Amino acid sequence: DMEWRRQSGPAGRKRTKGGLILAGMQVDDDDLRTSILVTGVTGSAKTAGVLMPALAFATTRFVLVPQMKKALAAPGGAAPAAEATGGTNSEASAGSSEGKAKVTVPLTKILVNVAGTMGKRYLMTSVTLVGTDESLRAKIEQNKDQLLDLATGSLSTKTISDLEKPGSRNVIRAELMTVFNNALGGPFIKEIYITELAIQ
Repeated sequence: DMEWRRQSGPAGRKRTKGGLILAGMQVDDDDLRTSILVTGVTGSAKTAGVLMPALAFATTRFVLVPQMKKALAAPGGAAPAAEATGGTNSEASAGSSEGKAKVTVPLTKILVNVAGTMGKRYLMTSVTLVGTDESLRAKIEQNKDQLLDLATGSLSTKTISDLEKPGSRNVIRAELMTVFNNALGGPFIKEIYITELAIQ
């Protein structure tokens, strides 16, 4: 059994074995054990209200505080590793970006009749094809006639109403990217810039 020493009152101090004095109240070992074992706060009526502050203090001091100190100390040690990892990732990303520079290839002065105008109106379009594959320029040059044929076929279906709709440029861009990549055999073209779109 534990031995506890507490001041019992104004008359002086006394040693109490096999128990504890809390708030001027004698707590026997049986009451102490029962109060700790049964959910930490129950037990006899004499100790239920007294042991709760003591148990809360002990839990905070000997359990929660050490855990909080350990948790606060951990990030300090992990920070250098995180910084080192971040630096490595940044360098890798930079290297990847440098290795995949944009390749741009222009297709200019694509001229078609506007649909529904009986050949009286014309649409002139110029685009720039953008990708990251080093072979993009060669692929486009090898298939240029086919790409121009696909472009004129797509653009010649557009009416004046289609061309005047909000977002018509985005529609044209998406259609051209689809037919061009199908012809090239893969998603080589990542972006299309429409540099000219004029109705005459």
